[in-house]
Amino acid sequence: MNSSVSFVDYKEPLSIQVGNWILQNEKELVLASSGGCAYTFLQEENDSISFILEDPRIVPKRYFFGLISQKPRRDFIGTIWFENEPRGAHEGRWVFEVYGRKHVELAKRLALELSSTFSSKITVHLVSEQTREETYLSDYDF
Repeated sequence: MNSSVSFVDYKEPLSIQVGNWILQNEKELVLASSGGCAYTFLQEENDSISFILEDPRIVPKRYFFGLISQKPRRDFIGTIWFENEPRGAHEGRWVFEVYGRKHVELAKRLALELSSTFSSKITVHLVSEQTREETYLSDYDF
């Protein structure tokens, strides 16, 4: 019997697979957009995924006799690009851009784990000697 119907099994997008792996295995990392804005869940496929370092030792700053507290901005580690031709990222070769030399060892460890888990080569690029901080939506003028 010849069938004109073909079946394609749904495959979760790579950014969601990697994001879920990070959420399960790397408790000190928070997912973020490539601009450094944190988010708590993965909602759509992206060509990149970024990370913010959650340091439990950082305590909120207190103002106005302790009635108001503000959590300091966290370090924005960097972005892993899955598909980005100008950066040289494509399927099978990802590019991990890191901000701040102090995060290179963390990035290399993470890249090694992701590389073995997802069978991809990962190049770690130190983009800036200086660290970057996370951004908030309120930082942008709409």
